[in-house]
Amino acid sequence: MPRSPRRWTVRAAPRNVAAGLAPRALLRPLALALLAVGLVAGVGQATGFLRRPVVAPNAADSELSAIHAALSDLQHEYFRPIDADAALSGAWDAAIGAAKPAGPAVAALPRPRLDGDAGAARLAFDAAFRALSAASAGSVSTPALGHAAIAGLASSVHENHTYFIDPDHWQHRGDTVSSYAGIGVTLNERPDGVYVGEVFEGTPAAQAGLHPGDRFTRVDDALVADLKLAQLVSRLRGPAGTGVSVTVQRGAGSVQVAITRAVIRIFAFESRVLDGGVGYVRLRSFPPAGARLPDGHTVAQALDQALDGFEQAGVSSWVLDLRGNGGGYLDGMNEIASRFLPPGSPLLVSHTRGGDSVSRAGRGQHLPARPLAVLINAGSASASEILASALQESGRATIVGERSAGVANAANLDALPDGGGLSVTAVQSLSGVDRRPLDGQGVTPDAEIAANPDDVTTGRDSQLERAENLLRAAVAQAGP
Repeated sequence: MPRSPRRWTVRAAPRNVAAGLAPRALLRPLALALLAVGLVAGVGQATGFLRRPVVAPNAADSELSAIHAALSDLQHEYFRPIDADAALSGAWDAAIGAAKPAGPAVAALPRPRLDGDAGAARLAFDAAFRALSAASAGSVSTPALGHAAIAGLASSVHENHTYFIDPDHWQHRGDTVSSYAGIGVTLNERPDGVYVGEVFEGTPAAQAGLHPGDRFTRVDDALVADLKLAQLVSRLRGPAGTGVSVTVQRGAGSVQVAITRAVIRIFAFESRVLDGGVGYVRLRSFPPAGARLPDGHTVAQALDQALDGFEQAGVSSWVLDLRGNGGGYLDGMNEIASRFLPPGSPLLVSHTRGGDSVSRAGRGQHLPARPLAVLINAGSASASEILASALQESGRATIVGERSAGVANAANLDALPDGGGLSVTAVQSLSGVDRRPLDGQGVTPDAEIAANPDDVTTGRDSQLERAENLLRAAVAQAGP
């Protein structure tokens, strides 16, 4: 099976929550060899061959095939050697934990011996897993046991880019749009309450007139002060077409609106011209280079159109907003970087077991190259950190905001035979110019400015305003 693009990403959740938004799928595809299970048995006789029918692998064999494949991926791709015995032990412990609802029958199973000879350990694990599957029948499904085992296998290396991806998230790994059924806002939690952070354009919340900075006071018959954030999100979520009543405090007054939930789509890319002649681009993630937005364009093509439009509008500078961008695919990030940097500019040094390699910007730089500011915060991670560091170290952009997440090592995604996937950390990421580790350190802004807590209530964006001021100064200094 062909290897898919590598992805740099972060597992940590952003600080704000999209109302009704499922956790972002942290997906990075790759490939692996499938293991064969189940063969035709034949018996030779003088009159010819009597062949038994092909027997499809049972559920336990199918999951063992996926577990074996995951272990093989770890052994061959992880950036440092792994202890196979410890990995299988982690897989067993996780599978036993998942099987607990089956009761005493599971507790009575002996632990397989997983030390010494690798082949013997594999056979012992397989026999124990089949016994666990049989003992759990009717209480816990075999796929659930297999998924738990693979998750335990991945967790045994104690590195947060190496983990199991369930089949549903694997299926949507190339999505350029996050979607959910809800009202279309993000929520910001503060000590004095929960506020509307962002209102997505064209959503029920926007149509109902909710504003950034509105403070939630009641949802249907529940007081928000009595709810945890997760409970509030749950009440705002719901099937498309259903209704929810929302009451917010706005200034000294109160506003109550009836909202009909709908499917909300949050796009990876958006752009607009700000007051004062600044072209603004926001990237929420880095989809694979060939992934298409709903209008049929790739993100790189959308960026080209935006930059061309900025020129027609007479903009003097650009802002690239990477706040909350948890990462994405290297090829997608490279296409974006190539619009801002000369061809051949170093973007990333990848350190692996096999040595170092340098990723460089391709062709496609947009000219004229306007002054550029890049916004980052603690939610900017992985691919967004690589891009920010490349633009900073090359002197191409001024970085504004807060220090980035510092989670930048790269992982491969391997397709597993049971429909899921495995993320395997394969690369230590070093910045392209200075060759400094990004994982654990992040990117420090040139102009550090924390998000102003008052922005939540006023609807302002102090970090963006700082970036605009710096750009105006740069344009004035450059002169006509």
